[in-house]
Amino acid sequence: RGRCPNSPDHNVNVSVVYQIPGAEGNSAVKALSSDWQVSAILAVRSASYFAVTTGADTALTGQQNNQRAIQILDDPYVADRTLTEWLNPNAFVRPDSGTYGTMPLDAILGPGRWNVDMSLSRSFRFGLRQFQFRWEVFNVFNTMTPHTPVSTMNRSHFGKVTSLPAGGAPRVMQLGFKFNF
Repeated sequence: RGRCPNSPDHNVNVSVVYQIPGAEGNSAVKALSSDWQVSAILAVRSASYFAVTTGADTALTGQQNNQRAIQILDDPYVADRTLTEWLNPNAFVRPDSGTYGTMPLDAILGPGRWNVDMSLSRSFRFGLRQFQFRWEVFNVFNTMTPHTPVSTMNRSHFGKVTSLPAGGAPRVMQLGFKFNF
């Protein structure tokens, strides 16, 4: 029995939309300062679970990639976790030949993730029609969203984060125009 690797314990998404009030003054100032809107999305996700595997057919079943290791230390992490050092390689050993590992399925936590996306938009009305200009910024704070560490013991990068998950892009900005009729 184990945890689901793609189902985090906590997943929070918060969105905010704020209509900026127009400035008081003459008609030119009102025209320039009205119909602006700012919005933001905060996404926070706790870490995903994963299992440490041996990368070898220690149980002699003919399957190499899914045989779990034996965890011999209570704390499988390094003291000061970084992306280049997440798991302590000395916390795991390969089981003896012909035996299975005793580590529970998906018992190790990877790094958590958070992200902020924002947009600024301005709407222009022409009777019943509307034209909207949008400036959108994804990953506003340019935070790195790490993937789970390499969890196969016979890999040279075991215990290190070496990749980004899908959607873990650096800051991206885009301009958009929309016409509603």
